Amino acid sequence: MRSFVSSSKHTETLSFMLGRPNAYLQLFHKDEEGLRETIRDLKELMKEESFSIDVIPLKNEGEDINVIPFL
Repeated sequence: MRSFVSSSKHTETLSFMLGRPNAYLQLFHKDEEGLRETIRDLKELMKEESFSIDVIPLKNEGEDINVIPFL
């Protein structure tokens, strides 16, 4: 899992916990295809394990951002 995270260009954070969920993986992506590709790779890595993936979108995800709000 650590090697997957260090080699993935979309992975930002990996945390292991004692309770549920057992692991927390934070991904950042520019488009949906990049996210789907990373999830496919993760599923391939973990194909022998029982796990579930929840995608939690950021608030206001998909909205246009005004990077220069003063104009």
